[in-house]
Amino acid sequence: MIPKIFFALPALPEIERDGSPTREFGKIYTQLHRLMIKVYHDESHWKWGKGMRSESSQKIEPSPADPQLFIQERYRQSDAFSQELTRELALLLTELEWRRWKVNGLHMREDQIGHLFYVLASLCTGKRGEMAAILLRNPPGSGKTIELGVCNEAFLRWQDRRVEEGEDPKIGAFVTAKPTHMAQQAFGAQQRILRSPPYTVTAQEISRYYRDIAKLYGDKMQRCISRKVWSPLFTGERGTAAGAEIVRRSLQDRNRLEEFEKTVPNAHACIEQIGKLIDGSHVIVRGIYNHPDLIAAPPIPPLGEKDRLAYGGDATYGIPASDFPIHVGRKEWRIMKNSPEPKDAVATPRFLLLTSGSFTGHRSREAIGNLLKGTVFITLDEAVAMNPLQFATPVREAGGKQPPVIIAASGKDQLVPLWTRSPSLSIPEAVERGILPNIGFRLIGTQGRDVHGSGTEEAYAQFEGAFFKESLLLKQLGEKQPWQRNSLIVVPPSTTREVAHRLERQLKERNLPGKVLCHDGKSGNDKEGIQLWFVNEQDQPDQLPHFAVSTTTNMGMAVHLENIELCVAMAKMNEHQLMQLFGRLTHSMRHRRGPQNYRALFWQQLLSDMNPELTILRLLEDQGLVPKNALTWVDDHCIMGSKAYEADREKTQGGKAFPSSKIPSAMEHRAKTEKRGTPLEATAPSLGNTLEAELYNTPCDLLSIEAFMQYAEERDRGFYAERTGSYRVSMEARVKDYIAEARRKRFSGNYVLLQMKRAMKSIDERRRRVTVNSPS
Repeated sequence: MIPKIFFALPALPEIERDGSPTREFGKIYTQLHRLMIKVYHDESHWKWGKGMRSESSQKIEPSPADPQLFIQERYRQSDAFSQELTRELALLLTELEWRRWKVNGLHMREDQIGHLFYVLASLCTGKRGEMAAILLRNPPGSGKTIELGVCNEAFLRWQDRRVEEGEDPKIGAFVTAKPTHMAQQAFGAQQRILRSPPYTVTAQEISRYYRDIAKLYGDKMQRCISRKVWSPLFTGERGTAAGAEIVRRSLQDRNRLEEFEKTVPNAHACIEQIGKLIDGSHVIVRGIYNHPDLIAAPPIPPLGEKDRLAYGGDATYGIPASDFPIHVGRKEWRIMKNSPEPKDAVATPRFLLLTSGSFTGHRSREAIGNLLKGTVFITLDEAVAMNPLQFATPVREAGGKQPPVIIAASGKDQLVPLWTRSPSLSIPEAVERGILPNIGFRLIGTQGRDVHGSGTEEAYAQFEGAFFKESLLLKQLGEKQPWQRNSLIVVPPSTTREVAHRLERQLKERNLPGKVLCHDGKSGNDKEGIQLWFVNEQDQPDQLPHFAVSTTTNMGMAVHLENIELCVAMAKMNEHQLMQLFGRLTHSMRHRRGPQNYRALFWQQLLSDMNPELTILRLLEDQGLVPKNALTWVDDHCIMGSKAYEADREKTQGGKAFPSSKIPSAMEHRAKTEKRGTPLEATAPSLGNTLEAELYNTPCDLLSIEAFMQYAEERDRGFYAERTGSYRVSMEARVKDYIAEARRKRFSGNYVLLQMKRAMKSIDERRRRVTVNSPS
């Protein structure tokens, strides 16, 4: 245990006297250094420069083991700000030890404490005018953001001391690579879905809700609730009355309630659903066929007003809930009432929430130049390929008198120069410590004679055969089969909806439970909505497996999906994209809520248009993370987790009944890839008539004869324009019967469409006869 050497005194503790460390600081420095060595035990390189091309340019500087060397070589030679921030962090770490390292409701692990010590020992560079640029490295999902949160809290305390002394508190900033990352890391579990009411709902989202409800209930709803009436429903007395009551009151005030109830099909359900959107208890996610589905948002916890206004994410928990001026890069992030607008001159912001584009974009930098001028501290999440100069240069160009201290975190080191790198755990070490789940691997496409290209019929058939076939190893281990797992399936962009449609069709034909969602550019779904869709119902005992079909671009660094159990790579990817997808799986939190031997699965399909060296097994082998020469692998055998690996070996040794995957050499790969394959045929309704796609999955209780007749008329507009007599009357009568039968049997719109097509085929035949027999 770390000794309690400091007390939470108003003044900062001294850490050196006459060029030597104080007795108290010497003890904590030595013990924390030993803790770091215990975790990152390979002292020969500590993962500092292993495999790096130019170590001299990477600033690989291990922390001095002797506190006397730290004081003489680093602390005393550094500027006042670095010294004060080091003292502040030392005091904060002592307080955390008193609290048993509990931060934001979570207990920090030894590897995280080791990183915090590395920050403590690296804030002072030993050179005047040169500020620290620290890169904290560990595998994805290992909790690096909360380490940044502790650093932010130390800076916020430094600001408070300057305010008490009547000095300029300067400005700090938390920066994320993309807006979605801010949602995940700054706002806490109950507030991270930015566009979920009641936290923030943008004008764009309100307009989208209107279009979605209009799709469900048609023109009659739009006549009673116009677009002008719609927006005030979300911005008026929202939060003071039930959403459904707000809708009814609005209709009553305009004398439209009676008309609405008589003309709108399922009027009561329509009012209730609009009310749920207003209340924020539900959001809309569009399915495979762009049909809007209402899903329940996570319940809002019973927080007090003070807590509701606080930023509760791992990176920002230290921001107080009182009047604390903050500037945010996007309006939808303004969830606190005390966040001033950028033009507000009443209070200068003390903390900034920005994306990296605010520093790299010329216009963005000009817009916040007055804020960058005073920025002296920056924490950066998901740094990946970013350079510290991308953030220090804009500050200097804006007129900043000193470069900022920059502390970044990254799950993958891209060898960008100028960072001072922390030690890191390998993925297997993180698995052994229980930070990441055991991970099994399968390579699809090695059993047949030929390997085909991505997006082909043959490639999809290989995936479908593997996905719905029972895994003997998983069965013996008592683990879930593939179709029983929450899955993220990454496919080429042109095939997302087709693969999702086929997957849903297979589930129905095999009578298997599951929900399928397609996430591409046409769906209009927000990444936060996809996250909500995955989180929804996950704690229910009868929860159905969720399958999301997406593209590499949408899912690479996009969403933290903590319930993922299987990732499937069916598209051509480069090394970076493949490791990003692998990172989605390592972010999964299922292993922390399930049994100790739980394993996640990563599948990759061997494709003719890919480099056989770019399999996840090859990449991990090159990094020394899996056994050498692991070219033949039993399907779903564990590659991460030594205990599970050895247990799998005992079960599968000499067992020919267990299917295996063999990674081919480049020559073998060329020999098997003579044929690209047949392009995937479009069978999904969403790839045909747009209105048909909307009707295809319409629930039986929302079916409307007007919508189906609109489909019939759009399909053959010219014919119905000329023949509006008995043909239309006959068709309307048939559709009415089809809808009644669908509701009775609880079918969806696809049944009605099927019957309509048969009837319209008969009508088309009659039209052909009329045309042939008509006089010229």
